[in-house]
Amino acid sequence: MSDYSQEKMQMHRKNLSTGEFSRLCKTTKATLFHYEKLGLLKPKNVLGNGYRRYGIEQFFDFDTIAILKETGSSLEEIMQMRDNLDEEKLLKLLEEKKHTLRKERKRLESRETMLGNILDDLREARNLALDRFMVQEMDEEFLKISPVSGDNQENLAESALSYAAYINSDDDNTALRAPFGIILEESVLSGAPYRELFYFSRSGPSTMEKLCKPSGKYLVVAHRGSFISHLNCLKNIGKWCSEHKYNVCGRIYAYDLANFLRPVAIEDYLIKYIIPVTAILE
Repeated sequence: MSDYSQEKMQMHRKNLSTGEFSRLCKTTKATLFHYEKLGLLKPKNVLGNGYRRYGIEQFFDFDTIAILKETGSSLEEIMQMRDNLDEEKLLKLLEEKKHTLRKERKRLESRETMLGNILDDLREARNLALDRFMVQEMDEEFLKISPVSGDNQENLAESALSYAAYINSDDDNTALRAPFGIILEESVLSGAPYRELFYFSRSGPSTMEKLCKPSGKYLVVAHRGSFISHLNCLKNIGKWCSEHKYNVCGRIYAYDLANFLRPVAIEDYLIKYIIPVTAILE
């Protein structure tokens, strides 16, 4: 006869020690001691030598506690429910827990999407050809946008405050993070001051304004380097368009490729610029 069968027979014949009851419940002795201390689940008997004995039928009590914990109920809430069993209060509490679990599921789904987007960004960054000018046909894309605040946008502290305000506009604090980007004023291509107009993301709160980036012809350039080198890159994009007979016909979409993973002290930003263009007919 196996050890398990023997133990099972013993369980039918007598009350259980703390160790036996913990194995039956698939929990730890420390958990049972904690429940006893709270008065949530006390042993059926405590012998003179201090040894505790649980009745097998107390498994149902433990299982009830385990189920209520799975709903997100605290031990204090479980104690209150068991001490003052009120069906209306119980119904209300479990409805609240159901709502909480739905919110948690939405939060986890959002984080899973964010992680997938970050992985896509990192894979793209590994294979991206830098400082290569490519004109491509692109499909339309819907973006959630938020105006950029702050006047001195070339100041890192001002940018940090502006970005924090953008991220904190989302209660979940994840939907806005990736893929993340900035819409720039196109005049920067001709040497005008650097000006950020909007932050954007492919997902975000329903309260955010939606923008359609239309299908069409776009110039795509990826650059990696310091902020100053990116300003020079933007000027070079303007020169390239002029030399190759392309008109810039809209604002610049600057896609951030997981730069938040890099230490802020290291000025090494990887950005993919997407600029709507049309060929100049001669």
